[in-house]
Amino acid sequence: MKVTLLQVWFCTVGQCTSGNVEIFTCIWDTAGQERFQSLGVAFYRGADCCVLVFDVTAPNTFKTLDSWRDEFLIQASPRDPENFPFVVLGNKIDLENRQVTTKRAQAWCQSKNNIPYFETSAKEAINVEQAFQTIARNALKQVGVFVSVTRASAPHAHLGSAAEFRCSDK
Repeated sequence: MKVTLLQVWFCTVGQCTSGNVEIFTCIWDTAGQERFQSLGVAFYRGADCCVLVFDVTAPNTFKTLDSWRDEFLIQASPRDPENFPFVVLGNKIDLENRQVTTKRAQAWCQSKNNIPYFETSAKEAINVEQAFQTIARNALKQVGVFVSVTRASAPHAHLGSAAEFRCSDK
């Protein structure tokens, strides 16, 4: 029997140096499963940044970026959809059978209001920290806070509701 789960992770990504603010991110990972798109309203509303991830070895995952972006904007209903912060990650760069070129991914990001783009390997931890620093900065800008993000000590996983985790001064 095959069971698909919607994974929800809450992780401390970093510690901000200005005002000693800890940033908690709430990452809703649907693993690209279209069947979870209907749950978007519950998960996306109130988001401060959206991360779109595709597999550089699977062109079909890149081709769906437009629909995932559009669906997010429809369901999240941000105040300023044209300037809502997105970050795109081209993952699995550690594998040899790459199908989506850097140039193609960068061109797509540029055509969508210059979305920041990172090539990552979750397995090898390549560019993951840099990507999440950008994600955190963009989310903070969205809520009107700008601070520099530095690497925290070891990340900690927390489980709970999204309402429990907001940027707060210590």
